[in-house]
Amino acid sequence: GIFGCNLAWAIVDGVMYVLGEVFERGRKTRLFREVAKTKTEAAALAKIAAELDGPLWELTTPQERVQMHRWVLAVLRREKPEPARVRADDLLGGVAVALMIVTATFPIVIPYLVVSDPNLAVRVSHTIGLTSLFLVGVWWGRVVGGSPLRIGTGVTLIGMALVLVTIALGG
Repeated sequence: GIFGCNLAWAIVDGVMYVLGEVFERGRKTRLFREVAKTKTEAAALAKIAAELDGPLWELTTPQERVQMHRWVLAVLRREKPEPARVRADDLLGGVAVALMIVTATFPIVIPYLVVSDPNLAVRVSHTIGLTSLFLVGVWWGRVVGGSPLRIGTGVTLIGMALVLVTIALGG
């Protein structure tokens, strides 16, 4: 049952990946249509700014953002919008996400398969999960140039809080 639950959530995550890809493609198509309807370059640049400025705000100066908007406008004028449909790549990505979820969470499932006492299996599973979180946090700390121990500990504490919420909710 526990592996079936794991597999079900992997499938859900894979489907959410596919939907996210179609959503993003739809956003781009909408931007193509909105820019095509504008009567002036200034109006087109304003549509592009409304779409992009959030993620760009802290990384660029106002002049750089205007230049980027102009580049995007040039791309939008020469390209054709893609229909917001599911593509084979989306499905392959969804399968990859599902397999990644099953693979990443399988060590957490093992105690339920080999330990006969359910209470002990839960605690061993939590320990494996928290240890994995710590190791991922240490790796993350190295990648971002932070303190691996501090980031590993922080990620583990967040994981512990989530385990406590899960227990409080009956999990």
